[in-house]
Amino acid sequence: MQMCGKNGTYFYMIQDHHCPYTNNCVGGKNIKAFILFCFYGGIFALQFLIMSVVYYYQMSEGVAKKIEEYEVMIWMLLSFFSFFLAFSMNGLAISNIYLAGKNITQI
Repeated sequence: MQMCGKNGTYFYMIQDHHCPYTNNCVGGKNIKAFILFCFYGGIFALQFLIMSVVYYYQMSEGVAKKIEEYEVMIWMLLSFFSFFLAFSMNGLAISNIYLAGKNITQI
């Protein structure tokens, strides 16, 4: 039995890494849940990005309601954040799937 250096929890299986987003050690028993968390979080952010681009297109064509200037800035900020989140979380999920398939840890 080993102890994690980040939060002091004990784990029985091989530790892969400590995830600051879930505040938990990722290892043999919960690697599947971590990969699914990253994958679905990235898919959700990608879906939000696509929906916001479609809404912006409809707004520019006159189909959707016009919005104020400050709302456009908020929309652009959220779109940038969702773009960054989608590709970083999906990249993390894909790299963890690859490493789990090769039986390699991130440590």
